[in-house]
Amino acid sequence: LGEARILTEVVSPDGIPGTAQGFASFDAIVLADVPATAMTGAQMTAIREAVSSGGRGLVVAGGEHTFGQGEYAGTPLEDALPVTVQLPENDQASTLAIVIVIDRSGSMSGIDTRDRRASRMDLAKEGATLAIETLREGDQIGVVAFDYNARWVSEIRPLRGPADFRTVADRIATIQPDGGTDIYAALDVAYRGLQATQARVKHVILLTDGEGTPAPFPNLLNAYRRANITLSTVGVSSEAGKTLLQDLARRGSGRYYFTDTPSAVPQIMTQEARLAGRAHKQERDFKPRLAAASSAVRGLVPNDFPQLHGYMRTTPRPGAEIILTSDQEETVLAQWQYGLGRALVWTADLEGPWSRDWVGGDAFRSLWVQAIRWSMPAPGNPNIAVRVLPSPEGDGTRARVLVDAWAPGGGFGDLLASSADIAGPDGASRRVNLSQVAPGRYQGDFDARSPGVYFVRVTQTDTSGEVVASEIAGFDRAYPVEHAPAWGNRTLLERLASESGAPAIPTPADAWRRDTIHRTAPRDIWPELLMTAVSLFVVDVALRRLRPTWADVRGVVATAKRIARMPVTATAHAWEWFVAWPGQGNAR
Repeated sequence: LGEARILTEVVSPDGIPGTAQGFASFDAIVLADVPATAMTGAQMTAIREAVSSGGRGLVVAGGEHTFGQGEYAGTPLEDALPVTVQLPENDQASTLAIVIVIDRSGSMSGIDTRDRRASRMDLAKEGATLAIETLREGDQIGVVAFDYNARWVSEIRPLRGPADFRTVADRIATIQPDGGTDIYAALDVAYRGLQATQARVKHVILLTDGEGTPAPFPNLLNAYRRANITLSTVGVSSEAGKTLLQDLARRGSGRYYFTDTPSAVPQIMTQEARLAGRAHKQERDFKPRLAAASSAVRGLVPNDFPQLHGYMRTTPRPGAEIILTSDQEETVLAQWQYGLGRALVWTADLEGPWSRDWVGGDAFRSLWVQAIRWSMPAPGNPNIAVRVLPSPEGDGTRARVLVDAWAPGGGFGDLLASSADIAGPDGASRRVNLSQVAPGRYQGDFDARSPGVYFVRVTQTDTSGEVVASEIAGFDRAYPVEHAPAWGNRTLLERLASESGAPAIPTPADAWRRDTIHRTAPRDIWPELLMTAVSLFVVDVALRRLRPTWADVRGVVATAKRIARMPVTATAHAWEWFVAWPGQGNAR
């Protein structure tokens, strides 16, 4: 990719952004053998939204930890892929051998908190019995129980009729809890039993509620891998060793289940038995076949394709384009438009044992450069202009995509296959083909009756299928006026109150409070100022004529206090005040 001038940033699953905005600086997302269990729900939702609404590209390369064996089923990530990991219900492996390994340690006698009539052991035995009922005649089944030691409850045997089913079920019913937990010994017994069978699919289901004793599990799981035996694990309580069971399932190319509700064990066991009956992983030598043209495989010669040695089985979705298939017409390379973005899957691995003949070759290099470039959003193109407007036709519930295209050398861009991928406010996407209506002008209508924002991505290709232009536009369908909120315009009320100098009343009850009413109005104050000036003039004249001393002032104050204490008339008060003032004898 570096030689093709595609800048890359490599992160572990922990480094995947948890929001769609976190992918804003990237054009494409590539997942290489990443199981869904290594990502959070928020991370997978962010990837889906970055593709559907953000127009980013998504490329998923397979491996033993992806698709059906990577627990993609039902996740937001699977929504964005052109394939689903679920295989048809009637799609069974030609031969199947399963060994159910059941923990019979003393802790399995614990009572289920929801169904107090049943112990963990009772529910484990019920789950194993129900799992057997999902098998077909001709399949092989074995049951191992373990505590400190492991023993066959029912050795591996083919199921040829109802009598065989009943025999195995009766033997499962004899298991009783006692002792400790030696997981390694039990898995070793199951391995030796399956190694001797000729079944095409060999699978072990381990059910335990304990941690297990330390043991060389990596060596044993390497032997499982060499014998094409897969392993799934079920933890039945919070005391079950989650880290160990997850690691066993990962190394064993199986699935890990955990439940703190033992009553869920029968359903888990039944589901796992059904999945084991469908071989997701296919390992054989074949040359991929070209099923359809795509810019991802441009320039590659099918006869020169190197061999692949395996892939993960999937089911194509309606609308997906299958580019490469296996010798059995199963998907190897598929692509599709998802919302505003594009997604592509390669069901073989990227650089593992399945594609070892491809790695380092010219075909491998060309395939991945072209595949990733195909998924990326096209850069802004000066030769195309896109507008989305209300359609003048119909009842006002439709919108019209208008595209003006120009040729790179000048003139109009004519005879281009044009389409618009529309992502509506409900998250659903659809494609509308655009018709040429004038030189360089293309248009098409779509239903836009739902209020909200519509994202539109227009793509134009020439007669060879080469993308010559791509552009994104938007359209906002406003809510009808009758759906506008019925409450008042608070902003307008606050502005009116501010302009009039009054405060805004927070609640209707406050309208009757007098302390919230403040009125202001301009008025003339010259009469008050005139009276004040005249009064000060009289006082000034009096002070200049009488010229009182501080002793006179103190005498006047003392006389005033004495008069205030006497019950006399106002006239007497006034007279005594006058005669007490200094210089009264000189008054004229």
